[in-house]
Amino acid sequence: MYLEGGDDGIAIDQGIQMMKFKLITGVGLLLLVVIFTLQNTAIVDIWFIFWRFSISRALLFFLVLFIGVFLGWFLCTMVRNSKTRRNKAE
Repeated sequence: MYLEGGDDGIAIDQGIQMMKFKLITGVGLLLLVVIFTLQNTAIVDIWFIFWRFSISRALLFFLVLFIGVFLGWFLCTMVRNSKTRRNKAE
């Protein structure tokens, strides 16, 4: 796809190539997630204080990953906000 006049055609081609790359990468990652999930369907028992949970291994992995990502984001935000407040106070 080229537009009349200028180098806009090059930018459009690069944008299309980037979209294709992202699509292929996303489909590849989705395929890996599906394979991982199908291979880890075994049920595991989790004991936490007085409670007992039975959950698939893959679901447990994604739950722990989600909690870790959330905690990392939350702590990073807290540190950034405290630095911002400290800089404003000075």
